Amino acid sequence: MKNNLITKFLGIVVLGLLWCNNVFAECIKGDCTNGQGTYTWANGDKYVGLWKDDQMHGQGTFTWANGVKYVGEFKDDKMHGQGILTFADVGKYVGEFKDSKQNGQGTLTWPNGDNYVGEFKDHDLHGQGTLRLADGKIISGIWKNNDLERSLELFTFIDNWNSSLPYCDPPEIYDFEHIDKYIAGKWIDKWKNCYGTNIFYSYDDSNNLFNSIGETVKYVGEHNHQGSWHGKGTLCYENGDRWEGEFVNGRKSRGTIIWNDRSYWEGIWKGARRNEIAINAKYYSDGTIVGKKKLPVNYVYNGVCKIPWKSLKPKKIKKTKEKLNEPKYCNINRHLFCSAQKLTDSCGRIKNSAGFNQCMKGVYNIERTLEQSYGLSKTKVILGIATCDCN
Repeated sequence: MKNNLITKFLGIVVLGLLWCNNVFAECIKGDCTNGQGTYTWANGDKYVGLWKDDQMHGQGTFTWANGVKYVGEFKDDKMHGQGILTFADVGKYVGEFKDSKQNGQGTLTWPNGDNYVGEFKDHDLHGQGTLRLADGKIISGIWKNNDLERSLELFTFIDNWNSSLPYCDPPEIYDFEHIDKYIAGKWIDKWKNCYGTNIFYSYDDSNNLFNSIGETVKYVGEHNHQGSWHGKGTLCYENGDRWEGEFVNGRKSRGTIIWNDRSYWEGIWKGARRNEIAINAKYYSDGTIVGKKKLPVNYVYNGVCKIPWKSLKPKKIKKTKEKLNEPKYCNINRHLFCSAQKLTDSCGRIKNSAGFNQCMKGVYNIERTLEQSYGLSKTKVILGIATCDCN
């Protein structure tokens, strides 16, 4: 496999044809110093695009005489940023470049239909990626210098599994209850190296964990020494969807999304939280996966998401004499009110304004959820956060 891949990559290495060594060149159109211009070389190479200080810099197109073509970003006379590199008989690369080499996330497609999606370093397959061969074979894993160093077989979902980690204390929490303190712009978590259940209300719509404002999401799984989701875990969505698999530092890694219509997809997931995608999948323009699989007709789910959501939501707290002065609506969702109350206290201990403002975004998101999901006015929400009993 290694030698075969290197052979395929020989076409990539032709970038040793550096344009800057050709002295027989001239600017034939526009401004090739600081602006838009067209530059040609005697051997037939041609560049059309932006210039800065006599160097290719910005968006442009470089076409080699041998048919190789690059369309994308340049920096200081080098391919740098996002771009598309096309070879007449070798294939096409779409992705990130640095110093005229494929570096970062990208997709390489060969004429025979083979396709690699993943990480690159200095032209080579290097990092996590998936190679899909034209015959249907899929090879997923960690690559190093074009060689498959460690296989990562797609994680087949399992409904019930055991963790070797101890239970968290307490084993089940809501919203911000897991947060111990906020220091230097970071949450310090009280859960460390344990297995527990964390239930979130969708107070933050900038995070792709939620489908909509007001939705509840439950995570059941392992946490690392920083309190992040790490290891085996399951995400349960209130609408019936779920995601099962492995998490790395709070992000989805290898796993399966199972939708409430009994379709599913196994894959390796990558990207920022808001734009996590299955790197072994193709997508329609609306963001849905092409060719989703269907569960067997006789399949019955009995995992952690099977527990009714209603039983997991916080029970109403009976009013005592001490609670008589609080608003009647505190029991609508006391956990949200108390989460906002605790967050406000934490934010108040932050001395610099930038950190305080960043911290308070969480409070504002909770306020918005209480307003939109429960029909409370802003005045009532603020009063509830200030006076609801959270002891």
